[in-house]
Amino acid sequence: MKTRCARTAAAVGLAVTAAAAGGCSQATSGTHAQAPVASSAASAEPLAAASSATMPSKIMTVGADGLGKIIVDGKGRTLYLFSGDRSAKPTCTGTCAKAWPPAKVEARPTAGKGAKSSLLGTTTRSDGSKQATYHHHPLYYFSKDKKAGDTGGQAVKAFHGQWFVLDPAGNKITKEVPSNSRARIVIKNFKYAPSSLTVKPGTTVTVVNQDSVTHTVTAKDKSFDTGNVAAGKTVSFKAPSKAGSHPYNCTIHPYMKGTLTVG
Repeated sequence: MKTRCARTAAAVGLAVTAAAAGGCSQATSGTHAQAPVASSAASAEPLAAASSATMPSKIMTVGADGLGKIIVDGKGRTLYLFSGDRSAKPTCTGTCAKAWPPAKVEARPTAGKGAKSSLLGTTTRSDGSKQATYHHHPLYYFSKDKKAGDTGGQAVKAFHGQWFVLDPAGNKITKEVPSNSRARIVIKNFKYAPSSLTVKPGTTVTVVNQDSVTHTVTAKDKSFDTGNVAAGKTVSFKAPSKAGSHPYNCTIHPYMKGTLTVG
């Protein structure tokens, strides 16, 4: 009898030990489950740092050819409003935000020369980040603007709206950039507009595809070629450096034709 009881007690002891070990194992497993979260946070830090490097800490004004005084960031990069934003709540996200990066900030920007401090503010985007505003307009950059002073996005129609620079009072400037500063071809209803365009040698020509299908702008003499321009996309190319007439068409829809004259 004593031997049987001893065996039973030993068995119970082993079961208790196994349960305790299982509990320790679960606790250890729970600790490891949290490790990927810590890793993700660490990997996100460089991205946040990279983004903050482009954040405008100051908003000011500069003179732009044909447009007058316009709102820019502290480095002179042009800022735009989007007509699709009916309020201070930004609506340009996803693909739109890649073409028109929002002017994200960590805090309310300060007013530089020509800008009005009372018109500066911030708004919260859908991802929780903050975006600079001016006169309640969320501010954006244009991805095709490569340097301070570029205004390639002025009056561009894209993403179911239109993009404009702002004057010091926070109102949109609707006039086009003079043709000697920028040239543009709009693709709509399977036509080029204008179908005939004259530019100076080396001019940057912006192509805006407002159709729902892909097109190209391809010179017959191969002097320029945009490649495929997807629906709603904007691309640009350099006009030839020598004077001459350059007929072009769409390689996908060959009946679409136009002429770029360099002179």
